[in-house]
Amino acid sequence: MKNYLKIIGAGVFFYIFFVYFTPYIAQYVPAWEYYVNVCNERNIEPGALYYSDLPMIYETEAANREAVIDAYGSMTGFMPVKDNK
Repeated sequence: MKNYLKIIGAGVFFYIFFVYFTPYIAQYVPAWEYYVNVCNERNIEPGALYYSDLPMIYETEAANREAVIDAYGSMTGFMPVKDNK
């Protein structure tokens, strides 16, 4: 029973920390404030930046791939391949 209370207590602590405390502190940290403003301007859910279904993720991956191919001749750097679409 004691272990269940610890788990419930930890869950409540994390909930309060991330739902109430973190947003309160974030308004005083310039980097977080900038991050939130950019997300709001681009209509992006901040947690979605870690998902690969955002258009900017695809564009970034394509630009990185193109830069590597231009620099090394292929994605692996060993042999030329047709990576361009």
